[in-house]
Amino acid sequence: MEWNTLQSEVQGLNLNELVNEKFLNKLEEEFEDKDIDVVTLQIAVRDKINTEKDAAKLDVISLSNRNIEDTLLHRIIVDVNFNENFIKIQKVIDEF
Repeated sequence: MEWNTLQSEVQGLNLNELVNEKFLNKLEEEFEDKDIDVVTLQIAVRDKINTEKDAAKLDVISLSNRNIEDTLLHRIIVDVNFNENFIKIQKVIDEF
């Protein structure tokens, strides 16, 4: 039997930090007196396609909050389909 870690909880990261600040500011202006929180980001990672015959391997990396408590405590869930991509997204988040 082989186990791969494809989901992990990350503490200390607010998803708002990963979204363009100008965009968040515009939302805050439009929704006066409201808090704006990003709760889910999905990133598609796929092979580059050079011809129509190429088959692309696709992974969708999800960064999400399960509930408002996760949002307020800056706790996210990282979910991937392939272990090598888990290692890569972990490295990017750690260096961010």
